[in-house]
Amino acid sequence: QSQHEETIKKVILFVRENFAEPITVADAAVVTEYSSAHFMRFFKQETGRTFIEYLTDYRLGFASYLLKESSDPISVIAGKCGFDNFSYFIRVFKRRYGMSPGKYRTGR
Repeated sequence: QSQHEETIKKVILFVRENFAEPITVADAAVVTEYSSAHFMRFFKQETGRTFIEYLTDYRLGFASYLLKESSDPISVIAGKCGFDNFSYFIRVFKRRYGMSPGKYRTGR
């Protein structure tokens, strides 16, 4: 069990350090020294979420922080959080928070 915990910690640290960059499942699998297929099964079994779900949630969490704490334009925040497609960012942000990033920022 502790070996699994250490492996998950490596992946979480990798995400924290690299979330603003494009990250693939294969990139994360390299951190664990697993094949991509084995990594995907392992991560889902250990966390209950897919790696992409975890990565997206991490990015959205950081974006929500920046929306409240900075005056950067929303498109800049999306880019800083690893979203290279602005429309996709808006769509997943609304799905997660129930409102647009602009409304989230203003609290309305």
